[in-house]
Amino acid sequence: MELHDKVCAFIGFGSQGHAHALNLKDSGIEVIVGLYQGSKSIPIAQEYGFRVFDVAEVAQKADVIFFATPDLRIAEIYLKHVLPHLRKGKTLLSVMDSRSTSKPSFRRKM
Repeated sequence: MELHDKVCAFIGFGSQGHAHALNLKDSGIEVIVGLYQGSKSIPIAQEYGFRVFDVAEVAQKADVIFFATPDLRIAEIYLKHVLPHLRKGKTLLSVMDSRSTSKPSFRRKM
């Protein structure tokens, strides 16, 4: 998959989201960030030059959606904010913490 013609979104902007988003942005990829209203990470992401939107909005806009949230929140965020906006051709990525005992609780075939 060629990323230079895609919009990549990071849901979350903690240590993982921040690092991966900057790496892609520095490589010339269009990156947007999805955060909940009132998140302390909004001004930080904006300082780095990212456009920040509500999570559901990035799910609509993005071709590639990277979950960079705590493991235990992924299923809730996916079901509530991302699933309603999925369409064929979108890609979802998540890095699970190897120490986590949680298992993904969602699956959908497009």
